[in-house]
Amino acid sequence: MLAGRLTGTLNGRPVVIDADERGLTVRFSSFRSAWVASRTAFRWMPLVRSLGQLHVGLRVSISGLIAFEVLPSPSGLLRMLLPGLPKPV
Repeated sequence: MLAGRLTGTLNGRPVVIDADERGLTVRFSSFRSAWVASRTAFRWMPLVRSLGQLHVGLRVSISGLIAFEVLPSPSGLLRMLLPGLPKPV
């Protein structure tokens, strides 16, 4: 089981990655931070596909106001924005 917290920066913006029994949660402090990170999302697709193959859940939280599931079942809107996401199982 994964457990812990990693705090750092992504593209110069603060980000926190929490791991628990449900999987990983990537927390951005603001919508601007999430937007900046989304511009390089294509670089993270191999990692996201690997997490999907390992059946590790992945969620994104923005400013504590909105959260959405990326894995194992991304929303249709998210799949349109990031077409490289793995197919839901």
